[in-house]
Amino acid sequence: MKTDARMVRGRDTGALSSASSAAADAFALVPAEVVRVEPDGMALVSCQGREIRATLASQVPGVVAGQPVLAALGSGADAAELPALIVAAWPVPGSPVCPPWQFDRTTGSLALEVAQIDMAAVNQVVLRCGDARTQFTKDGAIETRAHQITSAAVETHRIEGGSIELN
Repeated sequence: MKTDARMVRGRDTGALSSASSAAADAFALVPAEVVRVEPDGMALVSCQGREIRATLASQVPGVVAGQPVLAALGSGADAAELPALIVAAWPVPGSPVCPPWQFDRTTGSLALEVAQIDMAAVNQVVLRCGDARTQFTKDGAIETRAHQITSAAVETHRIEGGSIELN
């Protein structure tokens, strides 16, 4: 796990218990607030009266400016060598307390309500439901296969292409 490797770097890891003890001694957990997120993905956090660059632990998907976080800061002799690590994040003040998604374990349904979804893949994205399938490929092609496809518009319905084949 990426977090564990950072916590025990530079320490004697001969036994698991000594590694855990060394990790606990190497870091101090302190509340902080995100000042901004740098283009390289690092976060600038304000804590203990100073601003510190910190990386996100693997369980923290992202942070935004103004968000309260819990940072693990290097302490003791190795403080300068160990990077600051954001290990937890709380909702941004004024934002909804619940996440924008809900998962129902009984039905296996995932409901997502966000302003925009931006998915990126190196080669392709495939969406499937039963026998229906839509595939987006890196060369710009989109292929949709289904038993029935309905395309409708209240206003203009425009179909453009180098050539359009019907049946």
